Order: sequence, then structure tokens, then C-alpha cells
Amino acid sequence: IKQFDESVLKSDYHFLHNIVRESDSANRDLRATKRRKIRGRVSEFKKKCEERGIRIKIMPSAMNRRQVNTSHYDRKRDKVKWHIEWIFQSALDGELRVSNKNVDEDTTLNDAIQSNLSRKWPGKASTQYRLKHYVSGAYTILMRNQTCNRNGKPVYSKVEPSARLCDVLKGREVVEFPEF
Repeated sequence: IKQFDESVLKSDYHFLHNIVRESDSANRDLRATKRRKIRGRVSEFKKKCEERGIRIKIMPSAMNRRQVNTSHYDRKRDKVKWHIEWIFQSALDGELRVSNKNVDEDTTLNDAIQSNLSRKWPGKASTQYRLKHYVSGAYTILMRNQTCNRNGKPVYSKVEPSARLCDVLKGREVVEFPEF
């Protein structure tokens, strides 16, 4: 303790200050690398969609639609995997929204919708009951267009249930992910 003086205290202070500064700098570098990696994946996804004739719009990262979206390009299989939002208008007790993740672009819409109807919903025993109108197979699938009519209401177009997802999306504009 006799050797501990002001110069040792300053030395220790500067040592700790440098550690904090280096740690902060490393965290910033990691975040920047992660952002570049995410931007790279998003731009690759966008490029692959455009190659397939799909006009994809990507929202800013702070937007809810962007945060919810899980659509991506699978390099290993050379496939686009889509996040799809299903809006069941005729569900019992009102509208029901269900999301599917990782839907292959070659999946037919009928197969994708049937996966929702046959799926066991944890903690949602009434969901299958609410969708019982759709189980019979007597439904029409409409895709939400990104344009609105003069009243500001969304415009929907009828799509064929037997069509593959990539064929339905070809030539259309999609904001983050399709809605049916």
C-alpha cells in the first residue's frame, strides 16, 4: 500500500478505460458485420425474386412487416422460401390471421392452405373449429394486390388453388411477403 500513489491510480484508471473503449469498439464492429451480413442476405433474396419475375419491396428494418417477415433464399436448394399470411375472412367469430413460415416456392396454394387446416395448434383448440368452413374445400383464394382502389381499400385478385406459389407471384408486386 505504501507503493500505491497517484501515478499507479492513473495507470490503473487508463488501463480500465482502454478496456472499456476496446470492448465498445469490438461490439460496434460485430454489429456492423451483422448488418452487412443481413443486408447481403436481403439483397440476395431480392435478386432471386427479381430473377423469378417477382417485384419485391423490402421495408425499412424498423417496420413491423419487415420484422415479422421470414422470407429468404435457400442457397443450398436454390429455392425461395416464403413467409405467407393467410387471412380467413369467413372464420367463426370473425377474421382469423395465420402465418406460415418457410413455404417452398414450388408448393401449391391448396397444399399450403391445407397444412393450416390440418395442423394442430398448441393452446388454440378452437382454431380448427373456427376454420371448419374451409375444411370442406369450398373456398376461393384471393391474393391481396399492393395497389389500393380510390377509397383506399385493398384490391384482391382471384388465384387458382392448384397453382404453384412461384407461378402466382410471377409478374406481381409483393411487399415483404404475400397475403392470401
